[in-house]
Amino acid sequence: MHKTGHSATVDGLTNGTNDIGLITLPDGRRLAIAIFITDSRTDDAARDAVMARIAKAAYDEGVQAKK
Repeated sequence: MHKTGHSATVDGLTNGTNDIGLITLPDGRRLAIAIFITDSRTDDAARDAVMARIAKAAYDEGVQAKK
């Protein structure tokens, strides 16, 4: 579950891109996560990839924390 948002891009600069969500771990626990990227000159795909890597790292850490 997630909710995304972003500001307009002006002269190649996007002031803010964000995503908040709940990640369900394999054991049923939920992990709340919020990511906010500021002042980026990269495209939407690059910012989305960064958020995906952060979310995966949080998921992996949540799985490891249970062990």
